[in-house]
Amino acid sequence: MTQRFGAFSNPIVGTDGQLVRESIRSPNYVPGVSGWTINKDGTASFNSTTINGDLKVVGDNGSVVWIRNADDHAVIEFYPPTPLPALVPAKIQGRAVFADRPSLNIYGPTFTGFSYSSIELYTELITDEAYIGLIAQRFLFQAVSGQFTDSIMTVNVETVIADATRTVTGGELRNTLLPNLLTAAWVGMKDGQFAERDGSGNAVASRRFEAVAAVTTASGTYVANPAAPTEGIAFRASSSGNARFQWAAGMSHSVAAGATLVSWELRIGATIGSGTIVIAADDDRAIENNGTNRQYGSFYEITGLTPGLAYNLRLMYRTGAGATATIIRRRMSITPILY
Repeated sequence: MTQRFGAFSNPIVGTDGQLVRESIRSPNYVPGVSGWTINKDGTASFNSTTINGDLKVVGDNGSVVWIRNADDHAVIEFYPPTPLPALVPAKIQGRAVFADRPSLNIYGPTFTGFSYSSIELYTELITDEAYIGLIAQRFLFQAVSGQFTDSIMTVNVETVIADATRTVTGGELRNTLLPNLLTAAWVGMKDGQFAERDGSGNAVASRRFEAVAAVTTASGTYVANPAAPTEGIAFRASSSGNARFQWAAGMSHSVAAGATLVSWELRIGATIGSGTIVIAADDDRAIENNGTNRQYGSFYEITGLTPGLAYNLRLMYRTGAGATATIIRRRMSITPILY
């Protein structure tokens, strides 16, 4: 007997290519667990899928999520719903900024007459000597009129030296539109102390001096503490060459209306009281008291220092009359400024 083969009696698809069955599925299909299914209503489920090439997901409102490879990086692009005309779509882009570590960049969309923003993240750079965790975020804002572009950038850095005993954390905040209001920087050691290192690896840090013991002088010109002429602060200039100096003292005089003045001098070198004088003590940078004991303080922004160079500071004292001035509770501090 001859058997003839014809059409399936229970077809999967019809003659027009449409799925007749409610679904086709793999033998091991378990919803949410394993296998795959393609359903008649247009839905589908795949437990694990590898797609060679691009993947584009289009929404009913015209929005698009597009995952693709572009040149040397992978990118996920987000197109807004139509009819908004995106000049540049929002995207997440992974690329190799560093030789051995990738970076992640997140960009906001660009529209005609609308704002633009971006966030750039760089993470986990490892060297032979230390682990450096680096997070950089940059936000760019463009006015609707397009007349200016304002940006805010924050950088946070954490460095753990190989011996795990030193950790440096720091960061900065910049604003190109309002730099005086929104510009800041910070850097600190694990113990909370301010710290920076110059190009030669020298430590640059905040320094302070405090003494309760009294200093007396009858000199009408500025002199150092006769009992301890080398007391003061030695420091290295930061990369900006700028620093903030503060000093305070309690002052009194043996004459009722006699003047007591406390100024300071800045010299080059790490030995206090030695080296070329950069800023000499004078009345214009002095705190002054006339008569009985009073506590005064002031500050001065020192600029133009050579980055990494050692300097030293000490307080200087004088009397405004031919009698004795007494100075107690003396304090001074120097804080390097990053920029």
